[in-house]
Amino acid sequence: MLPGFFRRVICVKLLLLVLAAIVLFFVCVMIIDSKRFVVRTYTVQSAKIHTDRTLVFLTDLHNRTYGKKNEKLLSAIRAQNPDAVLVGGDTIISHQAREDSIRWMQVTLDLYGKIAKDYPLYFADGNHEGRLFDPREENGVSGANLLRAIDETTCHKAVYLNNRTVYLGDLAITGLDLPMDSYQKLKRTELERGAVESLVGKADPKHFRILLAHNPKYFEEYARWGADLVLSGHMHGGLMRFPKQRGAIAPDLSLFPPCAWGTCFLKKGSAGKSSLRAGERKVHLPLDTCEMILSCGLGSHTLPIRIFNPGELTVVKLKGQKKQR
Repeated sequence: MLPGFFRRVICVKLLLLVLAAIVLFFVCVMIIDSKRFVVRTYTVQSAKIHTDRTLVFLTDLHNRTYGKKNEKLLSAIRAQNPDAVLVGGDTIISHQAREDSIRWMQVTLDLYGKIAKDYPLYFADGNHEGRLFDPREENGVSGANLLRAIDETTCHKAVYLNNRTVYLGDLAITGLDLPMDSYQKLKRTELERGAVESLVGKADPKHFRILLAHNPKYFEEYARWGADLVLSGHMHGGLMRFPKQRGAIAPDLSLFPPCAWGTCFLKKGSAGKSSLRAGERKVHLPLDTCEMILSCGLGSHTLPIRIFNPGELTVVKLKGQKKQR
């Protein structure tokens, strides 16, 4: 029999080995997940949709590349043969623009240029692009430089949805650009009722309304405006993905945010109240239900952590649905 002291030493060493193995496992997962992306497909049905379409949604690239000049990502986009490509913001990293890094916009220009040759391309701002236009920032002209370069690179084919709406047959696609105060950390900034309408105008009820809204935390206000489908990002999947669509941490530094990725629903009740539904449902049937697809995004920046959370290329299948009698 070993003396009690040696038994305790052996137990401590075994415990340390187990902890080291667990840490190593998570580090390996993080390294692997930060270098890959997956294609996730969502199906959305509505009686407002008259022509079936495939849309590809990109968000939160943050200058990340997959393969040389993003060829792996471009190949995955081409494999979907989309009717249009929508970008929800944060393709760049704002501090690189302020530092005037020579490559701060190059990844975006290369990607947009190649996409626009083959598909209609519509892009909106995230908080990183919005920061470039903020007069409180040191380098407020970088945003204009980026837009000018995108125009030249894509031969004016890429359409900038800065609080604007474009119509594609039965679809109305709107890009929402919220004030930078809405992205504050450690503080809940409320969005006043009617704020979305004051920025983008009234929602056209005759069209299927897609809202590109980078920040998902104002989902209820987007639904109140009249969006049928919200495409959002910003959360990066909560850095570490948990079951039931939860994440570890939100960009505003709140812990374990609900609905950090996947499909979220906001059901409007008869009493005027609304409740958030998070689940793996791919189709929403009630015609009075707004749906949000919250992408895990494709890159990272300040906290380069992705655990059980690879990058995401989001594919949205839009399908018509007979009206319920």
